Amino acid sequence: AIGYVPDLIFAEDVTSGRIAPIKLDFKMEHHCIALTSLESWHSPVVRKFVAIARDVSSEMVPTE
Repeated sequence: AIGYVPDLIFAEDVTSGRIAPIKLDFKMEHHCIALTSLESWHSPVVRKFVAIARDVSSEMVPTE
C-alpha cells in the first residue's frame, strides 16, 4: 500500500521502521477546501477556522 500524506502523519511509523518513505522526484500542486453547511457558516468558530486556514495558506511557499 502507498499513502500520500504530510510527513508528520506517519512520523512515528517511519521512526520505528514500520514503514519507509519513498523519495518522489515530481512536483505536485496542492489544493485544500473547507466545507460547511450554510447554518454552520454563521458560527464564529467556523469563520475563525477558515480565516486561520487562509492565513496559513497564503504564507506557504514551494520548496525544492
